[in-house]
Amino acid sequence: MMVSGGRGASFAAVAGVVSVMVVDDHPALRAGLRSLIESDTGLRVVRDLESGEAAYGEYRTLRPDVVVMDLSMDGFGGIEA
Repeated sequence: MMVSGGRGASFAAVAGVVSVMVVDDHPALRAGLRSLIESDTGLRVVRDLESGEAAYGEYRTLRPDVVVMDLSMDGFGGIEA
């Protein structure tokens, strides 16, 4: 990912490590996403959760830079968020 401005510096180099929250009701998918995201040294998963309801409170506490959320979970999914 490049920062606009043409200097060619990566976002992580400018802003530090990007924090990511992963929210999905399928444990295997959450684990796979965590593994994929953490394979990039500029990204760090700060929390992975199985529901939108749980993610709502955690988001307000952790304030991650990015949230990767399933759009169609039972209850509170990505659309409602």
